[in-house]
Amino acid sequence: DMIAIPDFFDGAMENWGLITYRDKNMLYEEGVSDVVEKEKVALIVSHELVHQWFGNLVTPNWWNDIWLNEGFATFLQFVGIDKLHPHWKVFDKFAVKVLQYALAIDDNIFSHAVYLPVEAPIEIDKNFDAITYERAGSIVRMMRHFLGQETFEKGLTNYLRKFSYQSVVHDDLWSVLTKQAHDDNMRHIYVKDIMDTWILQMNYPVVTVTCNHSINHQLHVTQARYLADPTEYNRNQYTPLFGYRWTIPLTF
Repeated sequence: DMIAIPDFFDGAMENWGLITYRDKNMLYEEGVSDVVEKEKVALIVSHELVHQWFGNLVTPNWWNDIWLNEGFATFLQFVGIDKLHPHWKVFDKFAVKVLQYALAIDDNIFSHAVYLPVEAPIEIDKNFDAITYERAGSIVRMMRHFLGQETFEKGLTNYLRKFSYQSVVHDDLWSVLTKQAHDDNMRHIYVKDIMDTWILQMNYPVVTVTCNHSINHQLHVTQARYLADPTEYNRNQYTPLFGYRWTIPLTF
């Protein structure tokens, strides 16, 4: 069930079986509301419905993995709308609404990793930001691309079945997705080796590809940490586990 509440403090809340919304985030009137409003309401409703599985059926063990809720809801809300209204082409807008926004937020030394330790209740709210939503949603989309849609969806189905009514950490997800990849004959993929580099350190790489035409058109690929302002660089402020190196799934 869903209920609209005037002046509801949160935009929406995914209570299991009774989702509550600020009225303007749920209500749409054909012929009165514009198409932008219709799409906004649809995405919010889809987001909260995703939480019935990612958050309610399977719950993070602690707030440091809250991205398992919000990152998946941010990505899968587009999947739900695309299934219902393919002519809306909502995935064409994902790059602008989600990915580009995440890149703009995560391009400085004041950012933080997707997995953010929480030691006290006062620290919980800091996890609910664009890193947890948009950046996490973007790396979930990346997982679907390097695993392939079929393997990704089968893996998520197995994850939800295996951990129904339980709490999890991100390694539980990595394990299930890796098993599914191996079952689908992608035995070179170990999801933890790839994804830990993306959730346990902040920022992201810029990838440079050069072609050596004199040696059989060899490609040389390099990566470097990207900062919008390179003069901000201060390695001592934050020491990442992987030294600002990412395992990057490339397809060419």
